[in-house]
Amino acid sequence: MEIVICILVALLLLAIYRLIKEHEETKLAREELKKSDEELTRYIADNIDLEKRLASIEKDYERAEDMSKEIRNIQEQSRLLKHDMKNHTMVILSYLNEEKYEEAKEYTGKILNNLNKMYTYINVGNSLMNYILN
Repeated sequence: MEIVICILVALLLLAIYRLIKEHEETKLAREELKKSDEELTRYIADNIDLEKRLASIEKDYERAEDMSKEIRNIQEQSRLLKHDMKNHTMVILSYLNEEKYEEAKEYTGKILNNLNKMYTYINVGNSLMNYILN
């Protein structure tokens, strides 16, 4: 009977030892899982921040592209206006050289009327730049 009790005690001690060992392993596994979870959370937060920054940069790039297109358009319009003004000036000068003062006045009046009818508001997405350009 004593041998049976000794065997039962030994089995009980072995079972307790295994339970303690499993508990320690579970505790270590939980700690590792917690660390992994924290790292994953940090990674996701960093990824979200990077996505927000990328979206902001993309918006800035699109605005810059729009402004660049608008500026190129303004430059082209300025070039055309300079060309037209040069031609108008040559016509007026021709009238003046031929002493056709009334024709020069009429031609100048037509040009001024056309200029007064034209108005283009330029919007490049920046109020200061809009003010300067307009």
